Amino acid sequence: MTTITKIARATAGILLAFAYVALTGCGPSAPDDAAAETLDTSRLPRTAGAKQIYASPFSTVYTTTASVGEAAGTIAKTMTSGGWKTYVAPFTDYATGPDFQMMSFKKGPQAIQVSVSRAPAQGNATSVSYTAIVLTNDLPAPADATDIAFDPERPYLSCLTAMPVAATLDYYTKALAPMGFGLWPGLAQQAANKKANGAGDSADHAYFVRDGQKPLHLVLHRTEDDRTKVEIEAVSAEMLTAELAPDPTPAAPSGARYHVKKPADPMDKMIDDAMQQMTHAILAAAGEAVANAGKPSAKPSEAGKAGAPSMPDLFAEATEPAGVEQAADGPTAPQEAELVAEDMNGFPIPESHTSSHSGETRYRVERETTVPAPLSSVLAFYRRELPKGGWKELDAAVKGDAAVLSLATPTGQGVLTLTHTDGETTVSFVEKRAEEAKKAGILPKPGQAKLIFGSMAETPATVMIGKKTIKLTPGMGGGDKPDGPMLDLTPGKYTYSVTVPGAPASNEEVEVAAGEAWALVIGPGGGSMPLHMY
Repeated sequence: MTTITKIARATAGILLAFAYVALTGCGPSAPDDAAAETLDTSRLPRTAGAKQIYASPFSTVYTTTASVGEAAGTIAKTMTSGGWKTYVAPFTDYATGPDFQMMSFKKGPQAIQVSVSRAPAQGNATSVSYTAIVLTNDLPAPADATDIAFDPERPYLSCLTAMPVAATLDYYTKALAPMGFGLWPGLAQQAANKKANGAGDSADHAYFVRDGQKPLHLVLHRTEDDRTKVEIEAVSAEMLTAELAPDPTPAAPSGARYHVKKPADPMDKMIDDAMQQMTHAILAAAGEAVANAGKPSAKPSEAGKAGAPSMPDLFAEATEPAGVEQAADGPTAPQEAELVAEDMNGFPIPESHTSSHSGETRYRVERETTVPAPLSSVLAFYRRELPKGGWKELDAAVKGDAAVLSLATPTGQGVLTLTHTDGETTVSFVEKRAEEAKKAGILPKPGQAKLIFGSMAETPATVMIGKKTIKLTPGMGGGDKPDGPMLDLTPGKYTYSVTVPGAPASNEEVEVAAGEAWALVIGPGGGSMPLHMY
């Protein structure tokens, strides 16, 4: 793989307007569709002397004679003056340098990613790309917010504001209301907890709830520089139960972060119980030693029969999971708990998942998650939850640590694959929307695959694949529907070359299977990347 293509793979979002990738999550709110559609990247401000390469509502690319640093600085200043807020992903550093800078901006439910880099193939000009990001999970930030960290997948947002704690709480109460979130009915208990923990002007917290969604937890506290730190994120409903339980935590000092009681960790409880029993055993053994001072020692076979338990027996007893009875021939496996469902953009996933990923085009949907549970539990979960959404199981193959289910969905057909390794079950779901693909003219012929070509190069490009030569003009294939050249292929692996004026030819590979459709897009510098469309 060439260096140019590696860069192209890392910035796939800018390469094809009709390969619409939605960044989705499992959180509480979805922006209004009409509001999201008003974002048109082709209308965003550009640097002086900009030379357009490609423009569409979803993605825009242009070059400028300004340096990478100058262009990035100008864009940041212009976007900020237009009401956009710069943000970063939590606990993430963005790559910056003399040849490359990346920035993210948010304005209400709209977001864009800006990439600024040096383009050797364009005479070392600076290339700028704007890519729209669809936020299906939005969290608001005050107008004067700075140092914003935002993750739409969790969702999570943190920032700093000059507003006092009480005013910030009032802001979020009003800002979340249009999203359907209201202050948790347990507000009276919250007020009691706040008083007990010394909160008020220096710290506060609240929960916001909405039917069918995870609660939002808002935490506020004043910083040493007299600003309010804001953290808001979706949390488990168990947090509300824990909030109502008696909280033995001592009052927090003024200005400390507000304490939130969490459910007890079973492992911590097990260790505490073991330590208590070991302490009792040691004290009992010490007392017996004093009482028996000067007396003959008990035979080894009699030791421990009537006094404190032996240390091996004690440890075995202390570490035995609660509720599991020991059978004569060995321990009995604990009963598997039923998994609780959570929605991920129309697809159910277990609430206890440790990671998740979602992406889609108009013609193909992908959902992936990892669950710390046996394959049997996850399989039972999907056989219980999928029919609730109108899904029908057509066929299934279950063997060992793997299961594959063929499904009829409300919008097409899908395949659910479950794989269990290292104590976790990986869930992978792919849905193909044949009717949409047929309308767009990209549905492959039976037993064949289809390649759709597009170009974002400023100059004509030539692709040679097999014995075919494909000529592409600048901007070809960038409309609302795929309108570039198409090629039907038998399944297999193909080597192809891409040539643009002023850049060396690049040789790449693409592998296609029967029934698949791929977009092969030529980038501004001549690099290319395949995008799985169907």
